[in-house]
Amino acid sequence: IDGFDHYSAAQSGRMYENGSIWSMNTSFPRTGSQCANPTYLSYGVQKYLGVNAPTLILGFAYYNNNNEFPNWHRIAGFLDGTTEQCNLDAGPEGRMRFYANGAVLDTTAPMAYGLKQWYYVEVKITFGNPGSYELRVNTRTLLSGTGRTTSNPNNYGSWVLLQGPSGDFFDDLYICDTTGTMNNDFLGGIKVVSILPN
Repeated sequence: IDGFDHYSAAQSGRMYENGSIWSMNTSFPRTGSQCANPTYLSYGVQKYLGVNAPTLILGFAYYNNNNEFPNWHRIAGFLDGTTEQCNLDAGPEGRMRFYANGAVLDTTAPMAYGLKQWYYVEVKITFGNPGSYELRVNTRTLLSGTGRTTSNPNNYGSWVLLQGPSGDFFDDLYICDTTGTMNNDFLGGIKVVSILPN
């Protein structure tokens, strides 16, 4: 989990890999004192999970601060090492889509998200050919189905990345797999509260 409230941009490099850091923003936080924008734009802000998970669940609050809808761009992705397995893109008319192995898996209707307001986005990917995918926005399921969710023979993900242009902000992030008896599926529109020692 990450609420982005307890460190500076420079310190974020201690939690995220490959030199990727967040740019902190205090003007638009969803909760807490600040939200974050990924500044390593060429390949997103990356987090190594330490496991090869056959299914991953990613949740994050998403805010697009642009004045118009952008062209398609990746906002979240899952990787096996350096190989992209499956991405979630945001694009024109407020649509979102899943993209894997060089092809579009599925696309939402318009206005899955809007401009200048927070949305809570959750993605569940089971990696495979075929695998399965599900997208929830503000706890509503907008996409679900099966298809090729990998770009290589390995049916797992070990990295998560978040990416976007300068007007995309993120807050209240969680990442789960399906193991254990708690926090093993969608968590809903959570908030991450940073409690500092006195």
